[in-house]
Amino acid sequence: MDIWNNLTEEIVSAKILNTFKNRLDKYWANQPIKYDLESEFEFITRSESSKIENEEDQILNILVKQCQSSDDQ
Repeated sequence: MDIWNNLTEEIVSAKILNTFKNRLDKYWANQPIKYDLESEFEFITRSESSKIENEEDQILNILVKQCQSSDDQ
């Protein structure tokens, strides 16, 4: 929300979408911190992948314990 509130009137008052985009790109080019959607998407994807691998490991451990338990009987 702060990002939007900090935009200049020139940017937010653009009547044409491409004008808005161009002005926004120029504004962002001068900012010290850059936002990279692809980087964030890659991070999310990697995080989700790690969660899935952890869940798979947990399931595998449960199955191994069940097998060992049935072998002991």
